[in-house]
Amino acid sequence: MKLIDSHCHLDDFYNNGELEAVLARANGAMVEHLVVIGTSSRDLEINHRLAENFTSIDYTVGVHPLYHGDPIPDFGPYFTASKPPVAIGEIGLDYHSLPPDSRDEVIAAQKKLFVSQLQIAKKCDLPVALHSREAFDDTFALVEESGIDGDRILFHCYGYGTEEMRTINEFGAWVSFSGTITYKNSQALRGALSIVEKDRLLIETDCPYLAPVPYRGKKNEPSFLMHTARFIEEFFTDECGDILGKIFANTVRFFRLKIQ
Repeated sequence: MKLIDSHCHLDDFYNNGELEAVLARANGAMVEHLVVIGTSSRDLEINHRLAENFTSIDYTVGVHPLYHGDPIPDFGPYFTASKPPVAIGEIGLDYHSLPPDSRDEVIAAQKKLFVSQLQIAKKCDLPVALHSREAFDDTFALVEESGIDGDRILFHCYGYGTEEMRTINEFGAWVSFSGTITYKNSQALRGALSIVEKDRLLIETDCPYLAPVPYRGKKNEPSFLMHTARFIEEFFTDECGDILGKIFANTVRFFRLKIQ
């Protein structure tokens, strides 16, 4: 079994001096490669440095919708670096906790930020790691308007149901499931997982958040990806062969990773 954590945040581990131990545990849990995800200027240089220093790490650049008040950093120097980013992300829309007194303004700011970064992705021919929370219709509409092909779009940490999954399947986009799929109350997610296109399925930790069972509620880390992987392997036992091998290959293909 070989695994790739397609979406993780390692800056806290790095800043706390925990990274070496975290990476060692990941390697021991068959996690051979990691994609560290950009959220703002706060983690941009750290993620680039990690990718430069570790052959097992690639990175993305982007501004998360919750940082809609931040300017978009100058990504130019990173695109021409010896190890450039493999995607734009995580970018998108998040309507989960909108302030009631400025709801429309925040939505407008998130949309403006999202559209600007979709344009960067299209111009640079990079795939997009999407963050979409309680905002599927608006997210999908802006992606369609961008003209980016579905094959270049990944819905990370999938949090919707079967109806949205059918739309994604028809569009030809990719989907990544996190540890939330292992939670007892995740029946809607499992319904969506049951109809996902297997050739466009990825898995992730989204660490340090959303630890899978049996670590739910604790600080997540890449080594815990094994539990999500085993859940999905058991979920598809009767209908797929080597589903984890397929997911590994899918991840390499989506991000165009230079690994075997």
